[in-house]
Amino acid sequence: MEKRFIIELDSANMVNWMRDKSKRPWKSHDIFMKAARFMAVLKLVHYAHVLREGNHMADSLAKQGANKGSDLVARL
Repeated sequence: MEKRFIIELDSANMVNWMRDKSKRPWKSHDIFMKAARFMAVLKLVHYAHVLREGNHMADSLAKQGANKGSDLVARL
């Protein structure tokens, strides 16, 4: 069974950039190439625009991650 992924973004520009390669800003080419390789592994990906207020938890986690000085490390 193939799994489908829905990636929700609060940036309409980013949704458009992910859907249409020709609209992507050249200065971010390396980041988009890395994202494309990752998406190729996932295969079935859909991008959706959602308002930031529509997902308070994700917005809060994104803000915390942006303000953090180091990567999250999980140990089992």
